[in-house]
Amino acid sequence: MSKIKKTILYTCVGGEYSPYVLQAIKNSRIKFSLVGIDNNSNAAGQHFCDFFYESPMGNDENYVEFIKEICRKHSVDFIIPTSDEEAVALSSSSDYLLPSKVLCVDEKTVKLFANKADTFRALEDFKLPHPKWIQADNIKEAIHAIKIFLSEFGSVVIKPSISRGSKNVYKYSLDKSRNQKDIDVVLENANKDIKKAGEVFPIIIMEELFGPVHDIDLLAFKGSALGIFPRRRVNSDNPNEGHIILNNKEFIDLGKNIIEKFKLSWLYDCDFMFNKNGEPVIIEINPRQSGSVAVVLAAGYNLMDALLELAMNNKSTALLDITLSETKIIPYKDLTQV
Repeated sequence: MSKIKKTILYTCVGGEYSPYVLQAIKNSRIKFSLVGIDNNSNAAGQHFCDFFYESPMGNDENYVEFIKEICRKHSVDFIIPTSDEEAVALSSSSDYLLPSKVLCVDEKTVKLFANKADTFRALEDFKLPHPKWIQADNIKEAIHAIKIFLSEFGSVVIKPSISRGSKNVYKYSLDKSRNQKDIDVVLENANKDIKKAGEVFPIIIMEELFGPVHDIDLLAFKGSALGIFPRRRVNSDNPNEGHIILNNKEFIDLGKNIIEKFKLSWLYDCDFMFNKNGEPVIIEINPRQSGSVAVVLAAGYNLMDALLELAMNNKSTALLDITLSETKIIPYKDLTQV
């Protein structure tokens, strides 16, 4: 048996696709010891790790000390965060966690990605495609901004600046008449919904965008692209129902621009939709790898091998290019004896 060379701490192993990614790491050309954590003691991914620990949430005040202790106990070489909260906590503590290396960009950029309003401002500064939007810091500003979008577009979307998934996200539309009575009904409903959501300010008021939702996996080092994989969701509302990997130059160039402008290193995920003119518009850049990155692995691209080689050597010999014009990946349930 070959000697174990490195130890990886992988977070959130309870994700639906986590077992597939963990298997890819275990099947890497280099032998790794794999330590997994999750706040769910029944996380399925634990069975694909050498060691498993139930963890506090990434925003828990004890989280970093918990990680530090695991790193000491197992002489962890690399930490791969796979949730927003953990990426924020670990990037903020990267020096404290040394010699364990957090595979995450600097704290400032991670916090920027974790806040949609800050992300949109940065996209504006870098002249990258972004939606038309207004930040509202109170209910009065929100109602005023909603009026503006209803008048211009006939529809509007409201979402918190910091959120996960679709919680507290609302969309309102008018019919073609756009009469004042209909506008007043929307404003009344929006007022109620925002107040019901509680302490969500600042919030984003933005134009309605259209699917299908696309993801782009971004492997990079010091602002240089090593692998860019655009993919279209089979079901825009559920990224775990499958993807179609695309060899689309426009989307690949978009990924390259994101990597270059934000000087990214390691593995990230960008989501985009389309405006009313059919132009791609970035809706978020996640400060960690995608929860559905396994679909790229299933298509035959050794993305985890490339990431881990990069972590070990600060370079990768596997510059990844999409070789197929279109690849559809559909998940199915598998049973494994453990």
